[in-house]
Amino acid sequence: MRWRRTRSSAATSTGGCGTGSWWRGARGTSSSSVPGRRGRTGSSGRRGSGATKRCQTPFRDPLLLRAGFGISSLPPAPRGTFVRLHPGFPLRSAGTVVAIDGPAGSGKSTLARLLARELGFRYLDSGAMYRALTLKALREGAGVRDGSAMAALLARTDIRLETGGEGQRTLLDGEDVSAEIRTAAVTEAVAHTAAHPAVREGMVGLQRRFALQEEGGVVVEGRDIGTVVFPDAVLKFYLDASPDERARRRAAQSGGRPEEEEEAILRRDGADESRAVAP
Repeated sequence: MRWRRTRSSAATSTGGCGTGSWWRGARGTSSSSVPGRRGRTGSSGRRGSGATKRCQTPFRDPLLLRAGFGISSLPPAPRGTFVRLHPGFPLRSAGTVVAIDGPAGSGKSTLARLLARELGFRYLDSGAMYRALTLKALREGAGVRDGSAMAALLARTDIRLETGGEGQRTLLDGEDVSAEIRTAAVTEAVAHTAAHPAVREGMVGLQRRFALQEEGGVVVEGRDIGTVVFPDAVLKFYLDASPDERARRRAAQSGGRPEEEEEAILRRDGADESRAVAP
């Protein structure tokens, strides 16, 4: 399944389609209201933005959505905020993985929780695992930039995720740290933790074991989820938004200033994109 990346302040579902195509589109949209993808072949057969065909996304394409959208098997209805999936799509089989990727603050967690609830799947926030290890390192004064030290710390750390309903509890050596891993100090340092190959290797193993334990399927969100951790996921979503929009969301959650949140997001983006493993 190919990845396609877009930036938009509105929900975007793009691509070409033909008569009778299976599709996934924003509920309430029509072929004239869904923006086309620049450079795709339009009805005239020419390429370029002027010839872009506007229609709902073909079934074969990944879907790009903003947070706040869910899943529905119902046909489109005016002004709805759901996604239609063809009823024949194999989402109910055991071991099914749905992967949601994207940068910090793009809405991965919100969409993943909503999607898991609609499908009756478990929810896994893979980033919480890196945050838990980062929190332990900060508590013990371990250097998050030291790969060997962080790998050794992971080897003697028990990180567990408990899911139920719409939420997930993160347990660090038996302690519920679900709230503490969201502090500014952890957010600032977690990119260094995630950059170490040995740490990522250990975390990937934990994430895969978690998914295999979920008989009814799991919705997993985080960086590199669809490319490295679960490359064969049945569905892959990539979410993105402008840095200022992501900062606005983070500020609303933390009570901080949008300007400071945007600076932190840009630093996190730079660290994630420049790391040697799974950028």
